Amino acid sequence: MRTLSTRSAGGADNFAWLRHAAALLVLWAHSYALSLHGGREPLSRLSGGFDAGRFAVYLFFAISGFLLAVSLQRNDSLPRYAWHRFLRIYPAYAVCLAVCVFGFGAAFTRLPLADYFVDAETWSYFVRNALPISMQSHLPGVFERHPFPNVVNASLWSLGWEIRWYAYFGVLALLGLFRRRALFTVFALVLTALTVHDKGLPQPDAADSTVFTPLFLLAALAALWRDRLPLSWRALAALTLLTVLLAHTRFVGSLLIVTCIYLVLCVAYRLPPLPPPKADWSYGLFLYGAPVQQSLVALWHDIPPLPLFALGSAGAIALAAASWRFVERPALHMREWVLVRAPGRADPAADTYQNGKNS
Repeated sequence: MRTLSTRSAGGADNFAWLRHAAALLVLWAHSYALSLHGGREPLSRLSGGFDAGRFAVYLFFAISGFLLAVSLQRNDSLPRYAWHRFLRIYPAYAVCLAVCVFGFGAAFTRLPLADYFVDAETWSYFVRNALPISMQSHLPGVFERHPFPNVVNASLWSLGWEIRWYAYFGVLALLGLFRRRALFTVFALVLTALTVHDKGLPQPDAADSTVFTPLFLLAALAALWRDRLPLSWRALAALTLLTVLLAHTRFVGSLLIVTCIYLVLCVAYRLPPLPPPKADWSYGLFLYGAPVQQSLVALWHDIPPLPLFALGSAGAIALAAASWRFVERPALHMREWVLVRAPGRADPAADTYQNGKNS
């Protein structure tokens, strides 16, 4: 059976399209959460809380954990890593915060604009969200009477966890663990075991370290052991069947993590690779989907989920296209301003974002 390493040797993959699919899944899940007529999202009704939005987060984090580990295994220069992560996340994120305050917030606040702009919470939105870890989700007078009230951008909570793990991986790279896979394996298994011991097995609807710790670490282990990891549709089918059979047991949360990581790798490397998109709108879709949908609810208070998904996707795509054209792509062109290569190590092909390699 061919391993993940042999299947990924050609360099082509479907990661960019996976990210776009995950971003649309977030919009789909939010269409039910934000609509008066939404009810429970269909996948959630079948799986005890594991809805399409949670599935999307698992996909995003599995992609990030895998690709970051591949990149850091080949070149673990910390300045280069930090600079690339900053350029990928912060320019577009900072612009999104400004759009939320001066665009969505100013347009939909129930307060007079003069009061809105002198309110301390309007300006603390920038300060408290500078690091998306201890978030301020509301703006004064904005979206207060919605089915999901007082939240301007419901997607940003997961970005905080992603940035945490960027930082953790940077520390591990500084310690040289990505070049010592046996040591990394011991560390990952011990940390996962300690997390389970402290907080129990992850639940299907969990949104904390019980999920995100094993997601990132197991995806990284798949990257570091890719020369030994077989990749087959039969194995994915077996994992999926086992997850379904154990859906109502305490083990289902753990199985969902493993199955989602393996699914990401199979779709990325077992399916025929699609041509990479000329423009990557996935991050912009993630950033703007929720405020666009909240704005639609403000304009059409009882909008059903399907129109909310369709119109929200169209609006988010327009903003994502602008974000890519005017913010993200120019920022990525600055990657080589700080480039520190580890001695004797080539800069990895895994760092070309256009080809879906850089998370």
